[in-house]
Amino acid sequence: MSTTTALLFCICTSVLVMIAIIVVIVVVRWRTRIGMLVNLVRLVMAPAQQPRARSGALGAVLRDVLTDASPSVPVHIPTRGTPRRHYDAVAMVLTPTEQQFATVLRDSLPAAYDIMVQVALQRVVTVRNPRRGQPWRDKRWNQISQKSLDFVVIRRADSKLMLAIELDDATHLQANRIARDELLDAIMHDAGLPLLHVPVQSHYDRHALQMQLLGYLSQ
Repeated sequence: MSTTTALLFCICTSVLVMIAIIVVIVVVRWRTRIGMLVNLVRLVMAPAQQPRARSGALGAVLRDVLTDASPSVPVHIPTRGTPRRHYDAVAMVLTPTEQQFATVLRDSLPAAYDIMVQVALQRVVTVRNPRRGQPWRDKRWNQISQKSLDFVVIRRADSKLMLAIELDDATHLQANRIARDELLDAIMHDAGLPLLHVPVQSHYDRHALQMQLLGYLSQ
């Protein structure tokens, strides 16, 4: 490499380094300025609960933005922003109608048993001899993966499944719900688990329900 070429290389390298330093300084400086402007906007949009305090803060932020002084109020440098939320918690797991029946059901059961609500069907039954050893690879999995049971009665001592209960309201008279209920009945019968359908009522006979439950629990 000739002396002239080496000199040009050194000059170009020095210029690039100086440009990089200037860019870093500008970016850091303007990030702080942007943070000051964000503070200014927040102060303007904030409720005027303490006008004097807010006026003083606004003056301090404006002075910082228009001068090179260090910020007089905390600077919040903007980041990528708050991630957009995709989910919300449901208000209630049970509808008022289901809650009313759940109270009666809980009072009707012997102390040795408990109830679970809105249980996914795939947690109660599974596919027998699944394809390649994975239940979700079997087409029969589709019949249980998107369904749930209103109530499941379990034995407290060992969490054994004793009985599933469906609370049938007027929607169960629709054609698509009738087909769904028939499929659910067939699945539960094939799995060897009893499924009790209880029509929605304004008032439940607790004694009659208790006798009905004991008939299943004693099996």
